[in-house]
Amino acid sequence: MKRALVLCLALAGCAEERPQQQQFDLTTADRALFTARGMSFKGVAGPYAVYRVTGARPQLVGPGVTRAGGMVSLLAGSRYFGGAKDATLVLRSGSHPLLGTTMTPATNGECILAQIPGDEPGGGGSSGGDAPCDMSHHEVTVDVEDAPVDSVVLLGRISLSGRAATNAEIFGKVCCKGDNCSDALPPVD
Repeated sequence: MKRALVLCLALAGCAEERPQQQQFDLTTADRALFTARGMSFKGVAGPYAVYRVTGARPQLVGPGVTRAGGMVSLLAGSRYFGGAKDATLVLRSGSHPLLGTTMTPATNGECILAQIPGDEPGGGGSSGGDAPCDMSHHEVTVDVEDAPVDSVVLLGRISLSGRAATNAEIFGKVCCKGDNCSDALPPVD
């Protein structure tokens, strides 16, 4: 389970056009479209933006978007660093959960690998159920639930419409010691 994941939920026929940006990569300038609350950006490692949890109810609050339907996905570490119990990531459009997954704690210095849900028995995450075809204009948020202060979370690409990433598009390994994360060798002190 030392893997990262892309969560996907198929939504068919909710809208016929794409009125706004539907794909966001938190490792690029797209990150400026999101406000971090209860967490701070520390850098980029491979396909992930590295965030340290700094307060209660950490979340990224993104732009208001009218969803265009189609596939919803979130590339995020399947594990997080610095905790003792499971944490949960929830991608929302307004108050509507689009998908969610449970992240298990990883030890300091450990590495996680990329994965598409279903790569191995019991692997991957879970969807939040059927997302509503509510085409209203809503803020996009990523909520990090139950991750303690000073823990480290890895977040990558968000897709509100279109196709999910494939194995070939996802980098393999990211290792973290504290919030010093690397996509090469395990970070040194």
